[in-house]
Amino acid sequence: MSLGGSPGHGRSCSTSPFYGTKKTFTGDIDADGGTDLVAVNDTDIWVLRSQ
Repeated sequence: MSLGGSPGHGRSCSTSPFYGTKKTFTGDIDADGGTDLVAVNDTDIWVLRSQ
């Protein structure tokens, strides 16, 4: 995932896998200009906000 800058120069936002069993999305959920991750599972939804 690239968070800006030159193409191919992304930044790791987690050392653990982050994904949903149904879907995984990226977007600016909190309107701070960063890329947030959203994991949708059978019974819950998780958001990993950019730093």
